[in-house]
Amino acid sequence: MGTTLELPQFKAVFSKGEGNFPLVLVAGGRQPEPCWFQDLCRSRRVWAIDSGIDLCRKSFVLPDLFIGDRDSASAEGILWAESKKIESMTFPPEKNLTDLQIALREKGLRWPGTPAILTAAFGGRFDHLFSNIFSLIWGGEEWSSFTRCIADDKEALLLLRGGEDVVVSGLETGTLISLLALSDRCLGVCLEGTKWPLEEAVILKNRPYAVSNYSVTGYLRLGIDEGWIGLYVRKP
Repeated sequence: MGTTLELPQFKAVFSKGEGNFPLVLVAGGRQPEPCWFQDLCRSRRVWAIDSGIDLCRKSFVLPDLFIGDRDSASAEGILWAESKKIESMTFPPEKNLTDLQIALREKGLRWPGTPAILTAAFGGRFDHLFSNIFSLIWGGEEWSSFTRCIADDKEALLLLRGGEDVVVSGLETGTLISLLALSDRCLGVCLEGTKWPLEEAVILKNRPYAVSNYSVTGYLRLGIDEGWIGLYVRKP
């Protein structure tokens, strides 16, 4: 049946699982356009992670949960959350897990295996983005916290593991496509619907050549036999 992810800019169907992506995790990186964000959150539950509460406040999106150590959330955002009586989980800044990792752990407790989307995670510090990407893999393996997409109005990264494939439709012709090895080796990589397709390819993390491809049909399929791979999508 597959798990269906619908974003304002495209649709993706993962071969494993079923249902859709009913939860949005809002981080503190580059903020998407409010209209895009409102569209993303429509009919989905929303968790604001620390300064993600400021994007929610700005966009008039009421989250179900405000979680984090509050070291980057604005005073106005915190007061807004309190005035709206949003459920809150506060942690000390001196801790072993990042705010996102704590949110992933909590999601695994409340909604194990349920798919989620992470937004407002691009831009800003590279170390945060690096940590965020690998935290999604860790969260899935450690806490059954299935979060396979980072997206905003400009770009998206879909995470795929061995034995899975994903079909993406609704892309603009010329959409930038890159493949990023997120494990040492990605084996049996197949890519259709791009200028340079792949068939049973091997992609190595320390040889990242599979970048700057592009969509030619508005549709693509990516499959992988072994490893973790990221499908990066950016508007032309």
